[in-house]
Amino acid sequence: MKKLAAIGILAILLFNSLGYRLLTQYLQHRADTKLQARIDERKYNPASLLELSVDLSLPYSTDQQHWQQHEGNIVIDGIHYRYVERKIANGRLYVRCLPNTGKQQVLSARDEFFKLAYNIGQPVEQKKSAPVFVSNYLGDYDDATQHWQLPSPLVAAAHPAALPAVACSLRPAEVPDLPPEIWS
Repeated sequence: MKKLAAIGILAILLFNSLGYRLLTQYLQHRADTKLQARIDERKYNPASLLELSVDLSLPYSTDQQHWQQHEGNIVIDGIHYRYVERKIANGRLYVRCLPNTGKQQVLSARDEFFKLAYNIGQPVEQKKSAPVFVSNYLGDYDDATQHWQLPSPLVAAAHPAALPAVACSLRPAEVPDLPPEIWS
């Protein structure tokens, strides 16, 4: 009986640590394949397509008269889209995308679950102090933090006087000793 209880608790632990991730990955894959099947069968509303255009800096690119089917994914402002078709015209790449609402629902449900399960984003009621041995151990090494602030290259190019002056010695450094002799 104890063995069965231990196996059950271990199964719950494994499902809690890996099962939810595997389940959400499976549901995401299933949503992707359903959407791709809808795209292949052309069972989508053409009005829901999002058209993106990007400048191409490719020399000798040829224009395409017709749209070509294209596969791929893109995330814009946290929304997942699936490529449907593309075309190159007038030095620009045009891509039509379809929102992947099934995958978006799975991802938002996953994020909500993990927020609730692990109290992510919740206000902390009490500040827990670290154990004494941890705070003593880390206290020795916290004092050596250094903060660097470098100007951006654009500011440095526009205002060279804004750069900090670096003192350089113009005379060569003195060598303390002669170099060793090489034995042959």
